[in-house]
Amino acid sequence: MSVMKKRVHRKGGVVLGLGLVMMVAGCANQTTDPHQGGLFSYNPRAYEQRINQRQQDLARIEQENRKMEQERSGLTATRAAREKELAGLKKQLAELSQSTAALESRIRQAEAATDRQQKEKQRILAELGKLRASAGIADDGVDLEEKRQELERMRKERARLEKEAEELTLL
Repeated sequence: MSVMKKRVHRKGGVVLGLGLVMMVAGCANQTTDPHQGGLFSYNPRAYEQRINQRQQDLARIEQENRKMEQERSGLTATRAAREKELAGLKKQLAELSQSTAALESRIRQAEAATDRQQKEKQRILAELGKLRASAGIADDGVDLEEKRQELERMRKERARLEKEAEELTLL
């Protein structure tokens, strides 16, 4: 064989050997993503595992979404109930304010026979004025429990003042 043929033959063997080494190295670096792999690096089992993992992730996310939707529905219902209760409390507060104003008007119209009765009448009227002012403050409150408690306190105070006025025979 000529020297030239030996060199070409040797170069072809080296190129073939390098090609085989590169192909084996490519196969050793297998990926689960078929877009990144080549013809020899595609692994069907790894790809199936990747699909299964994504399906599990999707199922978990869908369950979280269902849970959040249930929570949102519960919060919406709670909000509606609180708004209804708040409207009821505001109505009761308005009714209490009206009845307090009516009581104050009746007391103003009543005649006091003595100085003592006149002083008591003025004290009761002053307390009714404070009660009506606190009704405006209670209406501005946001906390339902505080509003409920304030409304109950105001009812008791109004009843006490009405009883005191009746005891003075003002009404």
